[in-house]
Amino acid sequence: QVGEAVRILENAISQLTGARFAQARLRYAYAELLIAVGKIANAKEWLAAVANFDPNNELGAADRLAELNEEGAAEQNSANNEGDDGKPN
Repeated sequence: QVGEAVRILENAISQLTGARFAQARLRYAYAELLIAVGKIANAKEWLAAVANFDPNNELGAADRLAELNEEGAAEQNSANNEGDDGKPN
């Protein structure tokens, strides 16, 4: 089902039809799908692209992107604070 969702969203995005806000929503949905399958870096790119279609951040894509960046930084800090055995230094 995920593969089909990806195909449908990619097709809809490539059509570039509909209002700008509708295009923003498609991109946001695609980013969330990428997050669900663990493709965080790709999702961040798509969330950043939403701003081109939703400059007022009505969908909250900028907030979602900031949240993902914070989570990534927290995970990196946690990994840096662990020794080779996975225990805190």
